[in-house]
Amino acid sequence: MYKIFGSKEVFNDTLEELSPIKLKKFHNKKTKSFGEGENSIKIACISDTHSLQNRINISECDLLISCGDLINYSEGERQMKSFSNWFESINCKNKIIVPGNHDKYLEKNKSKFKQFFPTSHYLEYNSLKLEEYNILIYGAPCTLRRNLFYFGNAYSLPGDQMKKEWEKIPDNTDILVTHVPPYDVLDTTYKNKHVGSKLLRNEICNRIQPKIHIFGHNHDSELSFALGEFKNGNKCLFVNACVLNDFKPTIIEYKY
Repeated sequence: MYKIFGSKEVFNDTLEELSPIKLKKFHNKKTKSFGEGENSIKIACISDTHSLQNRINISECDLLISCGDLINYSEGERQMKSFSNWFESINCKNKIIVPGNHDKYLEKNKSKFKQFFPTSHYLEYNSLKLEEYNILIYGAPCTLRRNLFYFGNAYSLPGDQMKKEWEKIPDNTDILVTHVPPYDVLDTTYKNKHVGSKLLRNEICNRIQPKIHIFGHNHDSELSFALGEFKNGNKCLFVNACVLNDFKPTIIEYKY
């Protein structure tokens, strides 16, 4: 298992009660078909590349999504340019980037995004409607702010502000893209700690209920997919798109 930077003790947002969700996990899968419609879209998902993108091969797809941590926290323009050259070269007409807690350079240079990524979309607490597919995608980069000495705090927020951001996610979101996972959904580290958000989990279970939720942040999950069923019977495909275990993208064949 490839690891970038050892993490300190994990901090979670506080919540008295977690909303229930039934999870079916899929072992040894990097490709999953999901949905029941007559139309389909091929989605390639990556996360936590940490400047190691040249180890990854991605074939042609309809939608390419990065869930953040493109480069490392201390890196800058040269590494971002290297990542963007690779990302822009991939044969895909719809590309989305939602940054993560190591993307300090991007956080400080948002105005340069289109210089680096002329054919890609940047999502930071906003939606993108893919008209061709009639699919609404929402992206949110925030992670819970840790102590002042933790060096991976880009796009981080205290718990009360994170709660407000989760509450802004539109009810009609089809595909939710965040850097952080929901609590206890493909978020367990090798130390048996959870890095997911409890507040995000409850918003997903009780209100948003997207068709697909794609995220990263947790390098240690050996599983990429989990099918969640909410108490009203609706289902969501949860996807941990971290590439550091095998340097392969996670592929979804979404039928809608």
